[in-house]
Amino acid sequence: MKLDVPYKVLCDFDSQIIESIKDRLEEKDWHINGIRNTMANLEQTQSIILRYFDDYSKINFSDSSWQSNVTNHKLYEKYSDLIEQSLKHISDNTDIKFKEYVCFFARLRPNGEVGQHTDSGDFLETCHRIHIPIITHPDCKYIIEDVEYHWEPGNVYEFDNTRMHGVVNRNDQWRVHLMFNLYE
Repeated sequence: MKLDVPYKVLCDFDSQIIESIKDRLEEKDWHINGIRNTMANLEQTQSIILRYFDDYSKINFSDSSWQSNVTNHKLYEKYSDLIEQSLKHISDNTDIKFKEYVCFFARLRPNGEVGQHTDSGDFLETCHRIHIPIITHPDCKYIIEDVEYHWEPGNVYEFDNTRMHGVVNRNDQWRVHLMFNLYE
């Protein structure tokens, strides 16, 4: 969604939810659904798909008809209480009033990179693109229009995904974010 600034901090985030997510994440969860990992620029990432589409390849993203194809995936129930707490926190602490959402955990490998790109199509241009850092490091940078930013755990971020952006992880640990696309 277009913003007047590259990104903004929407609110703080509950550290107990972050710790609960860390405790619940298991290595095997990252290997169940690899659909996002095959998309351009995401080869160095892994995702835990929670609420998304059954078959991404058959969705028409040029209009809003895709919304009828959003479904909870295999691991949604495992994390559902934490997702609901996160959504409630966002709803209670921001002006965003959403009717639909997709969500997933995304991790970027150590010393990995998500190449510079812009998001396009109704599915990506009309959402509030939300990032909640779970595991990160000061050497992990979000790059928006050639400016590097470090997004810290304890905050909820929204960024303008129609601007040129990417990520670089310049350290030896995985970077993990909980991500939401929120649709009004």
